[in-house]
Amino acid sequence: MKQQFLAGLVLFVATPSLAADTLISTINWPNIDAFCTFQRADATFDFNDPSSWNFVFFTQHGPDGLTETGYVSINFNLRELEPLEIVQGKDGETRQYRTYGADPYAVTLTMSIDREGYENTDYKGYLTVDGPGGRESIAVRGNCGV
Repeated sequence: MKQQFLAGLVLFVATPSLAADTLISTINWPNIDAFCTFQRADATFDFNDPSSWNFVFFTQHGPDGLTETGYVSINFNLRELEPLEIVQGKDGETRQYRTYGADPYAVTLTMSIDREGYENTDYKGYLTVDGPGGRESIAVRGNCGV
């Protein structure tokens, strides 16, 4: 069932206008059911405009409601991430992942708290993808919470 879910998600991965050497691609997914969502730092998000729901990283809770699974699009292929380590810092955290399968990519999300709210926290930071197809690091902003 999980593989059917992921296969369907590939349809949401689309940003052909990006340069060919861009490793981290965008996922357009209006009304995504996610715990954390991150966009490129210069992206504009409008809740009422589905075309602006363009994410570079997101997490979803598992069926148990406790586990959190990360996803990133690499070269327009949605990749599920294996969590490796979360390091808490004074003003945020660094999450380290790797993609499943042969020739894995290392994925690091560095998150600094930008604003804390009652139900969610806004972050700014960097998303880095490093693997057989190259390395790219981009500035991101996003939030985690309800």
